[in-house]
Amino acid sequence: MPSVAEERPPLQATLNLLHEGKCRDAATHSGRGQCLQSVTASRTSAKQRTVKVSSIVDVICRYALEDGLGRDTLRDIVQLASVKTLLDQATITTLIKNLYPAQRVPADVIITIVGALGQGKGKPSPGTQDGLVKWLTTVHDIIEDSSVLSRLYSVLFGMLDMISIRTSLCHLLSLITRRRHVKPFRIQQLLEFARGLGNEPALQGLLRVYKDYYPDIILGSTSTSRKSFAPRPDSEWRTRITAVQEARTAAEESTIDTHNGFKVIRNGPKGSKGSAIPDVHTYHATEASVTLEGIDNVDDFVEKLDRIEPPGQLVSLLADPLLQKYVDLKPSPVVNARISLWLATSLEEQYEAARTGTEDSQYLSEILDGLLRYAQYMKSLHPTVLAFFKEYLPLWNGRDNVDALLGLLSYLQVNTFEEIYAIYLSPTERALAAQGVSAYAKLIEFYTSLLQHQMSAACSKATSRDEKHDPAVNSIVAHVSTLFTSALLSVPSGLNVDLTSPVLSFYELLSTSSKPNTIPIILPPMHLVYLLAQADCPTTFSRAYGIIGFYKVAFDKHPKPVKAYYPVAVTDEFNFCLRDLYNLVWVARGLLVQDKKSEGLYCDASLRSTLNNYLRELDREYVIGTTFTLPNNAWLASLSAAAWREIEEHMVEREGYDKNSIIYHQGPVSERSLEVLKRNGGVSVNWEGPSGYKVFVLHWLDERGLSGIKDLMFATVMNLKGASRMISSPDVMSATSRPILVAAVAASLLDSNPLAMKFGTTLRKSVYAPWKDKYMDYDKLKKLLKDNEDDDTWTADDESAFVDELANVQLEKVHNFIQEISQKLRDRTSACEKKLEPLAIGIQAEEADTGEDKEADGQGAAELGAEEREKLLKEVLGELDSITKETKELEGFCRLNFTAIIKATKKHDKLRGSSYRLRPFIDARIARHPLRTEDASPLLYRLSALYSFVRQSLEGKSKHALSFADDSTSGQGFRSHKFWVHMDNLFELKTVILRRLPVLVYNPQSSKVAQGSQRDPSITSIYFDNPNFSLYSDKVNGKPDASSLRLRWYGQLGEKPEIMFEKKVIKEGDAAEEVRFPIKAKYIHAFLDDKYHMEKSIEKMEYRPNQDPKEVASLKKAVTDIQAFVKEKKLQPMLRANYTRTAFQIPGDDRIRISLDTNLALIREDALDHDRPCRDPDDWHRRDIDNGQMEYPFKAIKKGELHKFPYALLEIKVKGLNKYEWIEDLIHSHLVKESPRFSKFVHGVAKLFEDNVNTFPFWLSEVDNEIRKEPEKAFDDEQEKKRKAAEDEFAVGSLFGARASPSYRPSIASPVGSPVATRSVPKSASAAAHSQPVVKPPMPTVGSHLSQQHQEGNSRIIEEVDSEDNDDEAYPKAKPRGGFGALFPSFSTSKYARKQQRKIQLPPGIRHPGVWIKDQGPVRVEAKVWLANQRTFIKWQHVSVLLASLSLGLYNAAGEGNNVARALAVVYTCVAAFTLAWGYGMYVYRAKLIRERSGKDFDAVTGPLVVCVGLAVALCLNFGFKYNQLVEERQHRAHGPANVSASFGGEQMELRV
Repeated sequence: MPSVAEERPPLQATLNLLHEGKCRDAATHSGRGQCLQSVTASRTSAKQRTVKVSSIVDVICRYALEDGLGRDTLRDIVQLASVKTLLDQATITTLIKNLYPAQRVPADVIITIVGALGQGKGKPSPGTQDGLVKWLTTVHDIIEDSSVLSRLYSVLFGMLDMISIRTSLCHLLSLITRRRHVKPFRIQQLLEFARGLGNEPALQGLLRVYKDYYPDIILGSTSTSRKSFAPRPDSEWRTRITAVQEARTAAEESTIDTHNGFKVIRNGPKGSKGSAIPDVHTYHATEASVTLEGIDNVDDFVEKLDRIEPPGQLVSLLADPLLQKYVDLKPSPVVNARISLWLATSLEEQYEAARTGTEDSQYLSEILDGLLRYAQYMKSLHPTVLAFFKEYLPLWNGRDNVDALLGLLSYLQVNTFEEIYAIYLSPTERALAAQGVSAYAKLIEFYTSLLQHQMSAACSKATSRDEKHDPAVNSIVAHVSTLFTSALLSVPSGLNVDLTSPVLSFYELLSTSSKPNTIPIILPPMHLVYLLAQADCPTTFSRAYGIIGFYKVAFDKHPKPVKAYYPVAVTDEFNFCLRDLYNLVWVARGLLVQDKKSEGLYCDASLRSTLNNYLRELDREYVIGTTFTLPNNAWLASLSAAAWREIEEHMVEREGYDKNSIIYHQGPVSERSLEVLKRNGGVSVNWEGPSGYKVFVLHWLDERGLSGIKDLMFATVMNLKGASRMISSPDVMSATSRPILVAAVAASLLDSNPLAMKFGTTLRKSVYAPWKDKYMDYDKLKKLLKDNEDDDTWTADDESAFVDELANVQLEKVHNFIQEISQKLRDRTSACEKKLEPLAIGIQAEEADTGEDKEADGQGAAELGAEEREKLLKEVLGELDSITKETKELEGFCRLNFTAIIKATKKHDKLRGSSYRLRPFIDARIARHPLRTEDASPLLYRLSALYSFVRQSLEGKSKHALSFADDSTSGQGFRSHKFWVHMDNLFELKTVILRRLPVLVYNPQSSKVAQGSQRDPSITSIYFDNPNFSLYSDKVNGKPDASSLRLRWYGQLGEKPEIMFEKKVIKEGDAAEEVRFPIKAKYIHAFLDDKYHMEKSIEKMEYRPNQDPKEVASLKKAVTDIQAFVKEKKLQPMLRANYTRTAFQIPGDDRIRISLDTNLALIREDALDHDRPCRDPDDWHRRDIDNGQMEYPFKAIKKGELHKFPYALLEIKVKGLNKYEWIEDLIHSHLVKESPRFSKFVHGVAKLFEDNVNTFPFWLSEVDNEIRKEPEKAFDDEQEKKRKAAEDEFAVGSLFGARASPSYRPSIASPVGSPVATRSVPKSASAAAHSQPVVKPPMPTVGSHLSQQHQEGNSRIIEEVDSEDNDDEAYPKAKPRGGFGALFPSFSTSKYARKQQRKIQLPPGIRHPGVWIKDQGPVRVEAKVWLANQRTFIKWQHVSVLLASLSLGLYNAAGEGNNVARALAVVYTCVAAFTLAWGYGMYVYRAKLIRERSGKDFDAVTGPLVVCVGLAVALCLNFGFKYNQLVEERQHRAHGPANVSASFGGEQMELRV
């Protein structure tokens, strides 16, 4: 018997020996022509065979093992194994074992194998079927069409009754089962199998998979076994398949070098004239040069970018992608000029040749193809190309280089469409139009590409919400719509040219690309839509409907109101079109014209009436309105009928009707015909509704590629919105159509465990490739636990093996790697700093101060040149990027491995923890071998400084203009420090704080400062998240814009406190953005259900007098933001945090705020478990807690629903960048343990929902450890931390010319409890809380680079700060006394001043407070104080009015000749005016003192003294003048009687007056 094994014939020739018929001639592998002919072995009995089958199989196996099997060969072997042949079982098994596909497995191969399963005459043996199923299990993840097994799920599930393949089949089904596959009838069938077969392990394993999706399944006690499946197929089998696939992929990639971007491709031999674009060649290269020809990978390119020698012909970039990247990354005016010159010369030659008719089409074609590739990379056209097109397009014939020209023109930047159209587009259209209608398709595709590029450019340029829409897009669409309409109407009916599909593609792009404030919603002309909707093709019909559906979705998502953005005519026109299409297909009102509702597809009313009458004559029930509905539509009727037949057959089979006697439906389906069918004994199916016939037809069409009708109807019909999540039950849907009900199954089978994947899968998908071998071997740990889990004799050796692997091998491996990488990152950062030393100001200053003479030593005092400087900076910048990337990856590496250890430990304690719990031991091991980057902040600080220095230097800033604080904030924000406090240290901690800050009492009703004494408030927060815990994951993983949402109130909910709804978003740099508003408890549920939008609160604010419009707008924005956030993330209450808060703060002074939270209880508030929810799913909070007014320690709460945090939480918030000595001492003391990123929400989820999350915070392992430490150790840790921080500051300062001595000085005593706390008591309570730390002199050893003068300057500063004589320098200096104060220092006109002069002897070390604590905080002045000031002012006014009245009466009573009286009246008026002015001035001055709570005197003796003196002087003068007048009259009377009488009479008259 001849053997073919030694001849090694070709694989196909060998396969022919196993197929039916005779093989043809085939050459052997060595090239010798030889005919291998024989009667095939598969159809011949063993005795009649002429060829040794084992030899044939060996050849096939060697080919498969070495190179893998191609698709055709794989099909042949699978076809051979899938039918019953005369080959023995060993041969078939060998063939199946060697099925190593070289590529992804085609879907038809899978279908062939599934078709071979089962019982039948032509089916293969059971052993063969079992082998094929195992092969499917092995290759299920490398199938070309991953959905083929999902579609065949029903077929595979139906074969579970075959004993021979049941185990392997269960394994395969468990791998491909998804939520949509889990059906009640399948669950019932599996349970029946399990009961009938006695809990077979394979079935139990599949049931456990089903239970993950449907937790209501109740399994027996034997089902808890985890060893339900047989071991996976041979690992060597899977490994070999993977190796073959990778080798084939590498071989294919090595042959595709044309455009890999990092390999220079030569088009031919040097000097060949066949190529218009020259090859890449560097002419002046030396051995030390780096050329593009030697670059073949991205790492090499990036590393040598700055040293690459440019090639001789730069225009080679048109054909070489690597040169394109080089020119783009290293732009140069010289390079651009050379490229432009070459292009201009070459294209000008082509233009002249085209003008004279002598052009070389091949030459121009190569140039245009190269320009197109370059434009695709740059996303724009070269200016030279635009100039060429401007001259060339009018000469273009429309035939040559169509694709290249249109591709280039699609990258036109359209700013003014009219200009672009006149220059470029119009000549192009004329040239293509000359080629006939067949060229229109290319023109339409060109405009589609042009629109896509234009919209991409518009989106990239949009930088603000106020950006105006790009008018070019509107112009393009308007022109194209007219062009498309004329093109569609001009195509002759008999011409086989398809213009409809590219037109629909254009509008599909347009309808799905709108973006508010950037790209408007631009509607196509409705007559064009109607034209497309009446096409004689169901695909066109469906796509036209889908386009309108996309527009409807776009309008629904657009900011409201839509009419504020678009004219009413536009929206009305779209609504008319929407109703026309709705009437046509859905409600039997086709072509109906309604005023201001529909246009009837522009059908003339008389035509519609004529058609309607004609149809009525044929059939009374068949009218024009029903002609276009789903069952009667000319293009959809056959598909609708097929859908109905499937429904009917399924209903007959399910209900058990007699197929021979049942009445079947005849003709088109209608609502009336379904009712008649039901009455006559046929199947019962609804017409309308989510489970009705019409909705089923929509989904049936969707499965067959006609999804547009469904999209439009589901976006338009109100009772269908969301119907995809609650579509009909399996009663109506057939088994083959159930995949369309994915959402329905997902909604009904919501599992209490919402994780999309197990942690092992998460770990494998999150591995960072370069560190692949350094991760925890999680699978190995699980294997150690699973090996003996069915064996009750879990021995000490088993325990020791697992613990040793976890604690000693895996944990130490990860810990050592973290330490190694951390040190490497620090060393690399130091190396970057070392490279920058020649550019650093601080280093140069140091060298100058030390007096080193570089020129004398030959060091080269000259600075680096500009090119060398830039090269150095770019090199360092690249290295910094690499360090930053690895720092980020290291953070993820630490967190992932930490979670893996916690998960493995938890799994051990769950399975084997009855006798020994491993968690405490592992927590202690993690404390000694931490799996985290220890205090990465200094490294990040140094990296930030280096980045700042490099970027500012690259921007061209001078050395002395460099600053590390350029991008810093104003320093007015809060810096937060979080700590854990052991309960034993709580009293001492409060004592330390109370020395500086008083307790701030809160009012539980309003969370504001209370007026009286209140106990520390109990605060309750309810945190929200979704079943996937995405908010938790984002917060733990430190993702940007990680958000949290909570409800918070003080006290008991029954006291009706103010409830705050708060959303917090963490920005870059740990900055937070908060959105909040108050809400009443009765409105919260409606708010979460999107039924209440705070209308009442908004209305009250709007009608409030003197309301601020900004506050109203802020409230509206907050409500919309939070409600949209809840809806988008599908949030629900998950966790309750209850704690008691003690706050410390000086009232009215928020520079230091300290809060101390004790009795922290974290409680589950979720409703994930539908059977036993912690919270009523229809309520927003747990009423058992709030109605029962439970308080700490919540004894009535179940153990698994409550976690009591064992420590107190201390948070210190310091405003600005100031540092306070006592705060720093407290932070570094033994009383607290730092926990900077601690979050109550994160900790509660990690503790109470441990099985639901795949990542944990680092502090989780430290909660159960001892956090107390000795003061000496705390002091030493503080000194070491300060030393490291000083080194980092020292390095950073040297870059920016601020290389002062580090602010570190070794202390000699522990800061807490040391005498310094009592020796340096500040002068006031406020100053005590906010006193600056004393500046320490620098260490001589560390700061030796500083000059002696600088040190002396610092010493003087220290002496000034420590001087007792400068206690009052912070206050305004007292002015020197004058007057009585200078002559008599003890004299004072104020009793308050005399009282304040009394000297009080204070105890040693105690200073006068200066400002009392009672004087701090907001001003609260009693009304009687203000009223007393007003009464005083009124009294002054009263005196002023009296004096003014007196002066006015005196002036009027005096005669014209009585000048004395008139003069006195003026004096009284002046006194009255002064009284009025003084009273008003003192009123204002005293009001200011009251507001400022000043300690100055309120009494003022000057005003009353002036008034009294003024009145006294006036009276004295009046008396003197009058007396003088009487004396003169008496003397005058003595001279003569006549005169006396006259005078006497005059005097009497004067007195009478």
